[in-house]
Amino acid sequence: MHVTVASVDRTAAETLVTVSLVGVDDNDGALSWTFVTGTKQLAPHAPPAGDGAACGATQQSTSITCVLAFDTTETVGVLRYDRAGETRRWDVTGKRVTGTRGTRVAEPRHGAPPRPWRYRCLRKSRR
Repeated sequence: MHVTVASVDRTAAETLVTVSLVGVDDNDGALSWTFVTGTKQLAPHAPPAGDGAACGATQQSTSITCVLAFDTTETVGVLRYDRAGETRRWDVTGKRVTGTRGTRVAEPRHGAPPRPWRYRCLRKSRR
């Protein structure tokens, strides 16, 4: 599964995370996310109407872009994706999202400027 965190936005009541997933046919492939803030582990829910498509099934050959909504306005936390016994994680600090070891910014295509918030996990993170 290739997972990309495209953006993290905050509203007055929640945090919205836009992600793209591709590589596995799974009816629940996009639902294994957790946002950890301090002592809270938050599960995602569907975003409000107009804020993007809710996450659900993934496909092997078609990239799915969807929005995860978390009930928090915390600006610092860890975004985790757990699937098939592996964990990917992104550190969210204010307006930055960074990956752990083995994660790098995706390369821009054909000389285009790099896109902010575009991170791809390449290896399993340490637990």
